Amino acid sequence: MVRRSFTSGKKEISKKNKIKNQTESEKKLLVLEFFMGQEGARASYWIYRNQRKFNVMTNDKVTALLDTMFIEGLLIRNEISDGTDKPKILYNISPDGRKAVETIKKLRDENHPLVKLNFFRLLD
Repeated sequence: MVRRSFTSGKKEISKKNKIKNQTESEKKLLVLEFFMGQEGARASYWIYRNQRKFNVMTNDKVTALLDTMFIEGLLIRNEISDGTDKPKILYNISPDGRKAVETIKKLRDENHPLVKLNFFRLLD
């Protein structure tokens, strides 16, 4: 006989994924983490490639990342009405976003201490 663990029947939610009340500095750190996690000039391609996921995703971390990048002027947001209540949202990297990517590349080339910390990695 196999003994199974008791559950309450309710869907268990991971506490580490709850990011509802982030401070502004935490949101900006998400943006920095995203840019530092990109190798080469793939930041704009990553955004382009994952746009469909963003339209259906409810991940607070990704939403906070994109909203903060938009507020900071790193992304351009285009809303496309498709006849439903929720329009499609497409993101393009802005000129300021490109400057941020170039700055991160320069930090990498100079072996800046921030790059060596190794806690900047691509978001899940």
